[in-house]
Amino acid sequence: MNSHHFSIDDDKSLVLIGGGNGASVDDAVIIKASSTLYGAPAENDILAQEFGRKDIDWKVTGRRQLKVNSRQIEQVEIVLSNGTRYDYYFDITSFFGKY
Repeated sequence: MNSHHFSIDDDKSLVLIGGGNGASVDDAVIIKASSTLYGAPAENDILAQEFGRKDIDWKVTGRRQLKVNSRQIEQVEIVLSNGTRYDYYFDITSFFGKY
């Protein structure tokens, strides 16, 4: 899995993405956004960059919220079209519960 360091700016909010490669809680991809409206779509964008087209090359099979110390982590379970399963971790502390 790749490390992600980029930003998405749609003239309404800036989404900053950094941290690890998403392979574990300790290596979670950190998404900094002002609200869930901007942060949540960034998760799918990152997964699409890593694995291809959603619902064609991969699909989400589950999501879990984890509280790790003061961090809010979302574990996203995906399965690729070839049957390979992955758990991908995002640190969503900055926008968790903000609408």
